[in-house]
Amino acid sequence: MHLDCPPIVGLNDYTEALFPRLICPVIFLPYCNLGCPFCINSSAVAPKGNQQMISVEEVLTHLKENNEDHICISGGEPCIYPGLPNLVDTLRTNGIRVGVSTNGTKPIMLRTLVEKHDLAFVAMDIKCSVMNYAKTATLLGGTYTPNEFASDVMTSLLFLLSVDPKEVSIEFRTTLYPPLVNDLDIRWIGKLLGKDASWVLQQFRSTADLLGGSVAAAVKPYEQAEVDRLLSLAKKMVPNTNLRWI
Repeated sequence: MHLDCPPIVGLNDYTEALFPRLICPVIFLPYCNLGCPFCINSSAVAPKGNQQMISVEEVLTHLKENNEDHICISGGEPCIYPGLPNLVDTLRTNGIRVGVSTNGTKPIMLRTLVEKHDLAFVAMDIKCSVMNYAKTATLLGGTYTPNEFASDVMTSLLFLLSVDPKEVSIEFRTTLYPPLVNDLDIRWIGKLLGKDASWVLQQFRSTADLLGGSVAAAVKPYEQAEVDRLLSLAKKMVPNTNLRWI
């Protein structure tokens, strides 16, 4: 592992969930500062003690052997690592365009990556209306107060909205997890993002390995008719809104 680069616990050959209109590899960094019950990356968020790490050299070899020149960094939450810029720079100096997926809770790191380390793409989750403290409290697990969470996410969101899309592609994402996202949340987020943003609604999947365990797995996803209705509502405020199955 390169000195001062964060650990890597997973490498998938491709992801359709990050770089727009591009299928590319994705690496996963362990641990997260949130505990979203609907998270499908529980093995990265809470890795087992004996989980094998992947070196940066292995990642670079994989990319070279497969003629890949893009990669996404996901997690967990990549921005919790002070060494994340080192990883981004190592990939970039090897000719790789880098995207990062984030929950927006580390606005200083996010700004640093965008302004000083030449990210090509950022995907930021907006879990729900961040001013609804009763909802956001279910995500925090004692890591933040709801007020701190809302402040950090809003700072990141407003910064990304100010970024020139010709310089960095920006995508906002909201998972349609029924306990957290309803009409009011869609309206609040849509008005905040505005007509020029790129927004993806992700359909919640009920599976046995969600971070929220059996409680989250018991949640019934929205029926397709309700998904279509929420998507239509979102498009009225953010025309470039699309649906994705995660």
